[in-house]
Amino acid sequence: MLRELRQQTLASEPLNDLPAVEIRGLEMAAACQLARQQLHNYQLQLAPDQAPAVLERIALRTDGVPFYVAALVSHLASHAEPVTPQSVDLVVRHLLTADTDPWEMEHFRSRLPAYYRGTISDANGRLIPQCHIASELLDHFALADQPLSINHAWTAMRSRFALTDRHYLVQLLRSLAQDHYLVSSSDKLYSFRFPLIRSWWRIAHGLES
Repeated sequence: MLRELRQQTLASEPLNDLPAVEIRGLEMAAACQLARQQLHNYQLQLAPDQAPAVLERIALRTDGVPFYVAALVSHLASHAEPVTPQSVDLVVRHLLTADTDPWEMEHFRSRLPAYYRGTISDANGRLIPQCHIASELLDHFALADQPLSINHAWTAMRSRFALTDRHYLVQLLRSLAQDHYLVSSSDKLYSFRFPLIRSWWRIAHGLES
């Protein structure tokens, strides 16, 4: 999407001098504090010996994203069961698998055709929609147990689609990172930016074993 927007800008347009800010969840302490406040708002009481573990589980399972923290606690409040780390896991699983999509995860999939338009030619001259390559690449990362290198991703996608342009794959990885699907380390190993979205992607695409 960022690539599409840049193609529509004027060559003489001034550069944006604002610093780039990486989107990420809250730090653990802040996420736990938010969870504590949300639980208090719903008058959900925790056993003293359970409280630290519950708050940490909420923070971890939501990646510290305030929207997901609030939505998770709201659903916990609608259940009669005591709030425990185990009940947090059960509610997260329910929210990730519910057909009503309460966490609005579907947009991560449905926006791909709009973000990655057009086609690319493979070694056999066939035109492949770029959104299909992006989706397959995300499938591959969703199944990976550890961050993957550019070479690993290139080998996998070249085998799957008979691609011939490695530079295209490098740019696609960069675009997926800029659009907040992936994140790369200092040595350019890529993985899903948010484990929660990776979990949803695996479920939504039937990738779980």
